[in-house]
Amino acid sequence: MIGLVLFGLGCGPKGAPPVPEPASSPEQALFAEITVAYARGDAAGALSGVHRMESLFPESRAFTVLGDWQTSLDRMGKAAPPLDSLGWQGPSGTLVDHPATLLVFFEPWCPHCQEDVPRVEQLRREYEPRGLGVIGVTALSHGSTAEALAEFVAAGELGFPIGVEDGSVSEAYGVAGVPHLVFVREGLVVWAGHPSLLTLDLVGAIADGAPLPIPMP
Repeated sequence: MIGLVLFGLGCGPKGAPPVPEPASSPEQALFAEITVAYARGDAAGALSGVHRMESLFPESRAFTVLGDWQTSLDRMGKAAPPLDSLGWQGPSGTLVDHPATLLVFFEPWCPHCQEDVPRVEQLRREYEPRGLGVIGVTALSHGSTAEALAEFVAAGELGFPIGVEDGSVSEAYGVAGVPHLVFVREGLVVWAGHPSLLTLDLVGAIADGAPLPIPMP
C-alpha cells in the first residue's frame, strides 16, 4: 500500500510522503492515489478519488474500504463537536488547551488500541512542546470497567486526559471503529482517520500550524 510511520503497516522514511507500491491494476493505482492524498491531509483530493472509484469500480473491494474513509474525509474542514458530555477519569481536557489537539478514540479490550494508543503517547511526548495536545475518548464498551481502563492507562504509561462517553461523541465525530484519530486545530477537524494512514510529516505540520495538505516533494 504505502510507506507508513509509527502505526500499522510498517515504517516509511521520516520527512518523505507516503509512496505507493507499484499498482498492478487501474483500480489499485487509483486506491494508491487516494491513500497518498489522505495521508497528506488533502481531503478534497481524496474525496475526488473516492468519487472516481465509485464511478469506475463500484463493485470493487477497494470501494468498500473507501466507504469508511469517506465518512472521516467528509468531516475534515468542519467545526469540531464539543466534548461537554465526557466524564473525565482524572484531569480534564479541552480543545483549547493547546494550539492543536489529537483525539484518540479507543477501547481497553481492543488489541489494536493496546498497540496504537501507547504510540499516541509517544507522539504526545515528542510533539506537545510544538503545540500538540492529546485527549483520549472511550465508551468502555463490551463490558469494560473503570478498573480495566486504569490498567490500560498504566500499561501504556499514558499521560493525557481521558474522557468516558456514552457514544454521542463518537457519533458526532463519525467514528465507526477503534482506534480512530481526529486532529482539531482552531476549532476545525483538520484530519480524521485510522492510525495506519497517519505519517509523522502530517503530525508535524498540524502541530506547527503549517497549512494542509502537506506538499509533495
